[in-house]
Amino acid sequence: METHASFRKIPDNATLLRFGNCFRYTNSSWNIVCEFELVDKTREKISLAIECLPVLSIGRKYSKGKIIRSRGSIAEIDLPSLSTWSLQTFSKYEKFTSNQILTKEMGNQLLYRFKLNSYYVWIPCIELARIMFLKTAIGARAAFYESNLHRLIDVEHNEWAAKIRLAESYPHKLLDVKAHQTYLAWLMLNPDILKSYLSIYKTKLEKSYNTMDISRWAFQFEPFEMENVFIRCYTRNYGKNIFVEEISSVANLPMTDKFDLIVFDHPLDIMQQIKEGQGGGSQTKIKRPSENFDPEISDTEPSSNVTRARVLDIPKGSLYFNEIINTERIFKIQVIETGEKGLTDESGEERKRTLSVREGEGKGKHKSADFQSLENEPKRDNKFFDYIRKALHELKKGEHLNIYNIEESIGILPKDTAKRFLYIKPHVHRAFLYAEIEVSGGDSLHLVEIDLSDNHSLTTLVFRLKSDANVDEILTDILSELVKNGGRWDRQLIQNLTLMRAYIPHPKELSSDKPDVTFQNWASRIANEF
Repeated sequence: METHASFRKIPDNATLLRFGNCFRYTNSSWNIVCEFELVDKTREKISLAIECLPVLSIGRKYSKGKIIRSRGSIAEIDLPSLSTWSLQTFSKYEKFTSNQILTKEMGNQLLYRFKLNSYYVWIPCIELARIMFLKTAIGARAAFYESNLHRLIDVEHNEWAAKIRLAESYPHKLLDVKAHQTYLAWLMLNPDILKSYLSIYKTKLEKSYNTMDISRWAFQFEPFEMENVFIRCYTRNYGKNIFVEEISSVANLPMTDKFDLIVFDHPLDIMQQIKEGQGGGSQTKIKRPSENFDPEISDTEPSSNVTRARVLDIPKGSLYFNEIINTERIFKIQVIETGEKGLTDESGEERKRTLSVREGEGKGKHKSADFQSLENEPKRDNKFFDYIRKALHELKKGEHLNIYNIEESIGILPKDTAKRFLYIKPHVHRAFLYAEIEVSGGDSLHLVEIDLSDNHSLTTLVFRLKSDANVDEILTDILSELVKNGGRWDRQLIQNLTLMRAYIPHPKELSSDKPDVTFQNWASRIANEF
């Protein structure tokens, strides 16, 4: 059962308005000042541990059972070259918009600004860092306290494979989400990305200042080049100014394509095998007291470092990459003999456990907690290709072309500048089906069908090649130009590359309950062209 994150310090149904400084007292931990609007419309400043940053976004409402969005419209924004960005302050933003007077601390917080057509987009530095880097409590803590990630993560690789070793203190359950594995691979195997993450610590050292026994810092980091990346976000608009409150997803992020396989090694990745013992005895089940968790998290007291972290549910974000990578986990085998008897605990008393996101110290009185802030990419639905498969089945049954075999494969359209056409729905890459239709006598036809389940209008392409042509190279060229043209075949290019070609319109309406004659007619039109 999921436990939703909530915080003891935040009043019920309070909405986060803005951030203040990060600060720490001598020999204490880093915190961040947050300003909340309460249900009675009054405002209150509350300091939270920096480990809470994965959960903190402007405009979110924090209730005791759930964290929700309370306002904001949704927009998709293409990010321009980093050279066009400028570093601004909240005070300057308010001067351009509402003329609201901010305190010096709130007004000095930093935003990135760039021009988008006739608009100006303002993104808080801390929000951009949250969606990409501050994904977990342990990751946020490392960003503030460590100049590298060697204590948590170690990487080794050869020319084709990489192994990412995680420390036992890294929350084991986070790896159950495939998207988290991909995130760690992106972070650790791309030098520019890791440098950007580590710049949080670097700028903290360079920009923080001391007054009396307090260190203060307006959060800042150095972004990597994000041209051609685009974000989906909640915004607040004032005239020509678009203020980004919360980024829900980032797409087309640069992923390494260097490795064929990336494996993860965590000390707690253990697979148990049961082996029947010699004594023939039965294994006694261990009855442990059930745990009842207090959902309100402490961010002031240390947690225990001898228990595994409880992973809490928070609003999810998504990162989508321009390369698809293969990740696997290494599981160690532990053999258990059934003849051995386990210890029993018959107390069965329910224990009340409290949670903390602070770093563990000894046994502690709080159980360690962290956040699962990523969700897996939506599953691809290739049912659209069932239509062309029905037509190919009818084509093979017919006697027009004397077909003896059809081989098919499915792939993803190559990345290029026409980003919108690359996605069949938000953050799901558009697929294509390629079929080689082998005809008696050694000839072949080549068919390309694009996933059009978003009702984009495009014909089925069928072509014959010259005998010495390389179909893989030609297919790549055709699909690349299709993407560049925003979903239109480049007919001049296809004419230059092929011996014969045909563009076959789809039936007017495609649905699974259409009669067989619909697909027979489609097949006949393909056959008649050749």
